[in-house]
Amino acid sequence: MPLSEYARSEYEEDSEFVMSDEEDETAPQSSTDLNPPHNSESFPIDKPGLEVLEDSLSNTSRNSENRNGNPIQSAPGSIISNDTSKFINHVDLVMNKIKTLESDDRWHRVLKHRTGVQVYAQKHAKTISKTKTVPVFKGVGLIKGYSPASVFAVIGSSKLWDEWYEDGNLVENLSDQVSLTYMRMKAGIGTRTRDLSLVEKVEAAADGSIYFCASSVVTPRVPTVPSRIRAHIELNGWVLEPIKLPDSTPGASTTATKVTYYLQVNVKTFVAEAVSKRYLARRPLCITKIDAYLQKYGSPVQLEGISDTEAHPRQGGNRRSYSRNFMSVKQLEFPKDSFNGDNGAATAPNSLSSRGMRSHLPSISSFGQKTRARLPTSASVPTFNRNSSNVRKPSQPPNPGNHSTPGSPLPKAPQPVLIDHLKPNQESTNWNSISQAFELFSTYLNDFNTNRKDWQAIENSNNSVKMWLNSQISQGGQKNVREGLFSLPIVKSETMLDNLQISPGSPPITPEQISMTILSNLAQQTWDQYLHGYSKFGSQHRHHQHQLLVNTDNGFDQGTFLGTMKAVYPHIRDELMFCFDQVVFRQPTVSSDQTLHSKIIIIHHSVDDEEEYLKRLEDNKDLHVNFPGVKFLLREKVQQKSLSKIDVAGWVIESVPSSDQIKITHLSALSLNLKNQRPPTTPSTDSLPDFLPKLIASNIASRPHQVHEFIREYGFSPGFVRWMDGEIHYDGDHLLAHSEQILTGIKSGQVEWRFSKKLHQDGPQTTQTTPRPLPSIKLSPSVDQSCWFQWSEQMYPHGIDLTLEPEDVAEVRLVSDSKNTLQFDWKPDAESFKNPGTLDGVKTIIKLQAKRIHSIDSSTSQRVILNGSRSLATVHTKVNQLRSKLEKVAEGRDDAGKTPGGKANGTSRDASFDPLTNSNAQTETKPVPSSASNPPAAPTSSPSNLLHDAKKGKKTGTQQSRQQLVVNPDVAIIINQDIYFTRSQVLFFFICLGSAYLYSRFG
Repeated sequence: MPLSEYARSEYEEDSEFVMSDEEDETAPQSSTDLNPPHNSESFPIDKPGLEVLEDSLSNTSRNSENRNGNPIQSAPGSIISNDTSKFINHVDLVMNKIKTLESDDRWHRVLKHRTGVQVYAQKHAKTISKTKTVPVFKGVGLIKGYSPASVFAVIGSSKLWDEWYEDGNLVENLSDQVSLTYMRMKAGIGTRTRDLSLVEKVEAAADGSIYFCASSVVTPRVPTVPSRIRAHIELNGWVLEPIKLPDSTPGASTTATKVTYYLQVNVKTFVAEAVSKRYLARRPLCITKIDAYLQKYGSPVQLEGISDTEAHPRQGGNRRSYSRNFMSVKQLEFPKDSFNGDNGAATAPNSLSSRGMRSHLPSISSFGQKTRARLPTSASVPTFNRNSSNVRKPSQPPNPGNHSTPGSPLPKAPQPVLIDHLKPNQESTNWNSISQAFELFSTYLNDFNTNRKDWQAIENSNNSVKMWLNSQISQGGQKNVREGLFSLPIVKSETMLDNLQISPGSPPITPEQISMTILSNLAQQTWDQYLHGYSKFGSQHRHHQHQLLVNTDNGFDQGTFLGTMKAVYPHIRDELMFCFDQVVFRQPTVSSDQTLHSKIIIIHHSVDDEEEYLKRLEDNKDLHVNFPGVKFLLREKVQQKSLSKIDVAGWVIESVPSSDQIKITHLSALSLNLKNQRPPTTPSTDSLPDFLPKLIASNIASRPHQVHEFIREYGFSPGFVRWMDGEIHYDGDHLLAHSEQILTGIKSGQVEWRFSKKLHQDGPQTTQTTPRPLPSIKLSPSVDQSCWFQWSEQMYPHGIDLTLEPEDVAEVRLVSDSKNTLQFDWKPDAESFKNPGTLDGVKTIIKLQAKRIHSIDSSTSQRVILNGSRSLATVHTKVNQLRSKLEKVAEGRDDAGKTPGGKANGTSRDASFDPLTNSNAQTETKPVPSSASNPPAAPTSSPSNLLHDAKKGKKTGTQQSRQQLVVNPDVAIIINQDIYFTRSQVLFFFICLGSAYLYSRFG
């Protein structure tokens, strides 16, 4: 599991930590030396993630299951009274020990964070049972502007800040203050998932302090799960004390909370004790994450009047995920006496509802007076309903234009109006093979619904993606008989992207923006860890884009590409090269509620005639200049017949009607070429171990989840969502040649897009035996080529700084009705095109470079800078209910040359691809827009029906779940199916070995 932004920031600050007693001789030996700082500003180092409370899209019947689909078995009835008393007595001992540790002065400081949080340790502290001594760690910090109740609300909502926490649920209330809970922790790299059975207790003191503790217990009410390791925590606790700061600044809040965190864990592992201690010593620094969350978002609202089960943080399955806007205190009405009167920023009710134990009185000291009923089982917990009468409504008057009923779902934001998009070039030489690949793609998707029994579910540690594997189709006649080719099982996977979770408070993510992230070379290099750019071009090109554009067929998203798959040592010792065609079909659909939605289908396919790839490569002179060895390399692979094949691979991205979700489906069928692998493999297709094809296939199946995580963490990839026909061709995105940051690439928002313009050469033209079609056909001399560019606020929080070279090749304006959207109106007759002076006069290279605006002071109201200009003109869009005459003329031109049967190149045009006539969009000065895009001419099967049958298909047979396959693209060494090592494990092994050697030599 890669380090998150929290972890990275902490490890980057290692120089500011004091890691041992010997290194910090002047450090205070007791936590009492920590005085609350009185400066008015505190800058948290960490930036909290945008996740909110755990979402549940399932019904209440799933409440009895954990998040991985495994049922949490429950014993009949409730816990027997003896166990209840035993657990209450145990947690009382834990609480007493925390209070004892609070007054203990035998602490030694081991860490210090730049925000002021300090970590102390006792190396030889006794456990609760006093049978052994285990180190105990304590973190101390000050959170300004918030009361203990507000801080505790964030602590209780573990999903907001805790990187260890995956999910959990309340099992049973043992008393008014004690609960039995279940928690699942995230799995690290090379480790299995761990879970906990905890007994928890919370107390509130008369002075406003809050005490919380938890400890592991063994009970049949929380049985072990076979695929998980049951961890054990001796002691985990929080002490929150109210602090009154001096009134040094007029108007500043004097409210603060001293936060003390305790942790005692007996780590039973082969890892060296020194390593485990350093790892646990960093855990109390989670105080900085809680502080960072509060300073940026405020305290989560505590909803009064709902059940304790709904409010309990472990009951993640019954709690809806809301954006921070919905959950802000300002939007919900609470009694005045339930707010913190010291500071407006700390406007959270004095309640403990996030732990299911809260007071409805103004004073926190009245905690525990409410009587609660015991919950017999988690399956009986009702689902949280945001429309419940118990949830307080906004204090401002409702919008008169909103007529939604209380029981109806929240209205979905309408799809943005977009200009027209160019169509796939049906005159390309490979169109027939693309049509056949599309048919095969559709057949596999239909087979998934009609023959579900042949598709085995792949278990994985991630619940956000569903994966299936089918080995029957390839074994039943689809196997490629060419020498050295090994057909992998067909894999299908899907995930749901929820805008409420991904972009709270921001414009909703659209299918077009997801497709940009999938198609972007730089983005794919980040999220697709299994496929990567070819490394044999030399070390100077080790950071080049994931795949190389060999040829473009329509000037934008249709072309031929070159990419590779990494080796799997020792079974596949060399990288596998693929040469494949890519076509993107963009199609609007209309749901039953007459709402316009988008569906995008991406098809990848390798042709049988590999010599055709060499012919296409001849046209791309840019590639010869940037990568002079690619032509020789591709020719060598073709002559040796060592290219691997993409039989078919594809994506379906579609918005879900009446919802804020977008469904991402991926299907892949690959044939690996094992020829010339070192040592030489036999030509038999049985040359790979049985487990290895499933391992590779399951890694490929995780791609939708990787796209989902990339968008969640960084935002969608910037780029062009619409590209009209014209003379300017898109050549892909690249890494900036001179990046200002060490972390280069799309993660830091530094991207370069390249374009080219085909120039008409003077003099006699060389004739070809077979004339090659033009990649793009301009509709009319009077029609300009307009394109729309979009970027994500999450990737560019303060705005985007663009540089266009040459400057005169396009007019760039802001689109008024679409946020973070620019319109590029290309000028084919610009002066820069008349004297190109590059590439033998064949092409003029255009570059568009993007960087982040690093501060709000450097930004503008439009949040965009172009070539140093801080103000751009605006272009307006408007909806036209009738199709323009020019659009009809364009369609007539598309139909010209076709047979009366409506066929082009032997492929029939499906009627479902006719453009919608009820809404078209156009700019004020541009005559050729449409509501989403003009649907392209289709291959034999229509993409509009791809998933239609999926919704109606019958499920014949039960879904078969097989043994868990490791979904880890970082595998370095594989011995057999059960014994394998990732690169991180190998590196960690050598680090531990070196540490042990140094300790034995010098320790």
